[in-house]
Amino acid sequence: MKKTLPIFFLLIAIACIQIAFYYSRLPAVVVSHFGANGLPNGWMPRNVFLGVYICLLCGMAVLFSVLPFIITKTPDYLINLPNREFWLAPERRKQSLGFISSTMHIFGVATLCFLMITFQFAIMANLEPKARLSLHRFMAALIPYLGFAIVFVGAMFRRFGKKQMQRQMQNPKS
Repeated sequence: MKKTLPIFFLLIAIACIQIAFYYSRLPAVVVSHFGANGLPNGWMPRNVFLGVYICLLCGMAVLFSVLPFIITKTPDYLINLPNREFWLAPERRKQSLGFISSTMHIFGVATLCFLMITFQFAIMANLEPKARLSLHRFMAALIPYLGFAIVFVGAMFRRFGKKQMQRQMQNPKS
């Protein structure tokens, strides 16, 4: 948490600079939603669009900052974790929840970066005479983010899977 909190603040500061830079360049009414074909299908006032953007980023930063704390206070039976009884046993609970917390923060940073890139693409589209979202650019951001999410889930299953549990049972000091 201590390492990622400054990153959350830095990303939000970058978003504020981005908003300040583009605010006067954007039209009064911007395209806020694009269809699967990249064509506009939703509009909103510029200040609302940028307000939603900053609120979404701040909300996500708070969510990913607070969730790890909340999970430490959550009763074990409400935590959905493979082999929960083993990993949340008193002697392993702190270490297990520490791993979840640190990976949650990393996932939060990745999510904020993805949102910032997505909003940048929407801003760029609104600066064009005929707003259209570049699907190639969007996919170039989405695919790595989804890949990261898959690796993230895989790391969780690897960390809390049966093989790791068996290793822990054979060598409880590691």
